[in-house]
Amino acid sequence: MRATLDETTVDIAVSDSGDGVPKREQAVIAGGLSISQLDHSRGLGLWVVSYVAESLDGRLRFEDDGTEVVLADLPVE
Repeated sequence: MRATLDETTVDIAVSDSGDGVPKREQAVIAGGLSISQLDHSRGLGLWVVSYVAESLDGRLRFEDDGTEVVLADLPVE
């Protein structure tokens, strides 16, 4: 886990070398794909992080740099 802070945002990143989050699931959680019976998330954890980030006017995003990285970008007030 790492966190960086600048004048406007704090970025929190969590990475692991596991199987990662499938691309279709990333699209559902990040809002690029509508939830349906075929497209949804397997767990609750990323939804909680997504809702917390959105409630703070932030966002959840995904990176792939050889490991799976989930980032929450939150504004600093």
